[in-house]
Amino acid sequence: MDHTSDQPWGRLTGLLAAAGAMLIGVLRNLDPDVILQRALVSGLIVGLVVGLLSRILQSLGDDD
Repeated sequence: MDHTSDQPWGRLTGLLAAAGAMLIGVLRNLDPDVILQRALVSGLIVGLVVGLLSRILQSLGDDD
């Protein structure tokens, strides 16, 4: 069973991390290319880690 459509925690937290990185970059008056790079990297890393942890926890919880 594909759990990615059931609970998209990785995508959600990745988007929130990217938005947070963008806001921090704007508040610190960084260059747009630096803001974009940091937002992409933080969104990808946080999204992948949370998605992986979510899948691990779901597979541990599945007793089927």
